[in-house]
Amino acid sequence: MSPPASSIALINATGARAPLGLSALQIAMCVRAKKAEPRSTQLRDKRDRAIGACLTPGLPEDFYGYERLIALAAPALREAALAADFGGRPLPMALALSEPGRPDDNSRLNREILSDLATASGVAVEVDRSLVVRAGHAAGALALEAAVGMLSAGAQGVIWGGADSYFHPDTLRWLDEECRLHALDAENGFVPSEGAAFMILSRPGVRLGSGQANPTGNSSNTTKLPIAAVRFVAGGREETVATGEPNVARAMTELLRRAAESTREGVIKWALNDVNGERHRVREWVLAGARGSLGEGVLEGRLVEDLGDMGAATGPMLGSLVCSYFRAGCAPMSTAAVALHSDGVERGVFVLEEAVS
Repeated sequence: MSPPASSIALINATGARAPLGLSALQIAMCVRAKKAEPRSTQLRDKRDRAIGACLTPGLPEDFYGYERLIALAAPALREAALAADFGGRPLPMALALSEPGRPDDNSRLNREILSDLATASGVAVEVDRSLVVRAGHAAGALALEAAVGMLSAGAQGVIWGGADSYFHPDTLRWLDEECRLHALDAENGFVPSEGAAFMILSRPGVRLGSGQANPTGNSSNTTKLPIAAVRFVAGGREETVATGEPNVARAMTELLRRAAESTREGVIKWALNDVNGERHRVREWVLAGARGSLGEGVLEGRLVEDLGDMGAATGPMLGSLVCSYFRAGCAPMSTAAVALHSDGVERGVFVLEEAVS
């Protein structure tokens, strides 16, 4: 497969871990088959009812916080690295994580997680050139934007990914107090979830498959062909969230307009978003989508309904799903736009196009 002209980065391999599966392809096929199954946990809400959540197989319910995040992310990172062959040199990483100040916040998320992930996964990461983007949902797009910038600055390849988990007693208690948990008595809540997804990016014109060691140190002689091309990525700020003025989706409207212009058709025909059931998210998306950037009969994927809300992992996970559909030959369109809205002012959109044979 060859990348489309005007691509700004290539995606060569993916890896993921989530409640619906322990690999990128397994997750994609389970989403396609509508296998979502939130379940009750041992934690109780303010009405003394069991809190429902989407939890990843193999991780116990009494395993929280930073260590759980590493356990989620390391296998996904290793899967992506094993699927790629990039010549043995450590790769820089752009990592999307939860926003600062959440009840489960940990100072190690600011920087230390990069070296801890490298150690836990066995993947060579160029920590000094890596960065962490802490911005919630939109962090995935902002991290991808940073990864593309690294490639433009001369990096041969970059690891792009994200990881997050809402499954923490303090975080769930906070969401419950804010009436944001999906429940019988809540009109405006979401199903908390968790996940991690990573992709190996390269510059257009740079081919994987050097026959040297890949980022895990294992040698390979196979030539890896790209799965998809990044045609567009950008972040924006919806300042009305901070000022308290009415949110009329100016930032997302502009991002969708620019994303549509990057496509061959000039409109978005397949759009995936992070709408999770909260009314303010639904309203902002509807306003932005009604202004001409989405094509007539657009295929809209609200996959948070199938995955639960994965926070900062949402963007990379949706990117991994799109790539898995491209590779499996079951994607409904050859181009997909992913739109992300943080709880704060950050917004982001990226566009992926299938690499052509």
